[in-house]
Amino acid sequence: MVLERPQIQVVFITFLAVLCLVILLAGCSKSATLPESEMREHAQAYLDAIASGDASLAVSMMGEDSGARNNENCPAYRGLLTDEILRGSVERISDGRVVESRAIPSPGQKNPDGKVFNGTVDVAFSLAGDSHEAKLRYAYEDGRWVLIDGLAGTLSVHTHLSMSYVPFIIAGVDADPARSPLPAHPCADSFMLFPAVYHVEPQVDPTWKPRSALTEDVSDPTGRDVAVLPQSGTYVEVDFEPQRQ
Repeated sequence: MVLERPQIQVVFITFLAVLCLVILLAGCSKSATLPESEMREHAQAYLDAIASGDASLAVSMMGEDSGARNNENCPAYRGLLTDEILRGSVERISDGRVVESRAIPSPGQKNPDGKVFNGTVDVAFSLAGDSHEAKLRYAYEDGRWVLIDGLAGTLSVHTHLSMSYVPFIIAGVDADPARSPLPAHPCADSFMLFPAVYHVEPQVDPTWKPRSALTEDVSDPTGRDVAVLPQSGTYVEVDFEPQRQ
């Protein structure tokens, strides 16, 4: 059968329409699929940086708003996320690995802080003789993955009864912004740290009195090794109290 010219035009137009539809659907499918492998690679590199003591690299892989918070208006202090402190730790994480990942089509979901995330990576590692798991949350922005919830936890050192802030030395570094060159911070009672075991030395004021007059349970204010775990708060209590005026 020989097609007439009008029929040939109809067939050609129909073919072009179908071809355009296929290209359009392929493009939409590609745009809706996030490069999950890149997110997994980023997570593994982040784990490796912490394990090697390269805090500077790990921080550079975190988004500007990534990190723990005391409350909505007071993010935890990030000044201790340094190479010196991480490399000076008693023990760092080991055997860090990616367990599972999931990319979420935009606009994504919200984490507890209200930030939108488009992907999660479940990771595992060893620390202080135990196996640990954590979930990293990512946002896909400007064609790249941005880590919005990393592994950092927080450390607070305070007195047992009055919950007064106690300055401390960690891994040989004075962590009190008032006495060291660390940047000033309005929330100096909560400090972000990468997961590791750190030697912490509370700096008890000589005028403070021990709680021995109140209880038999009096701890030594000298240094101790403290495991800071990911995405959680670690608290060190000192059984000394400021003198009441």
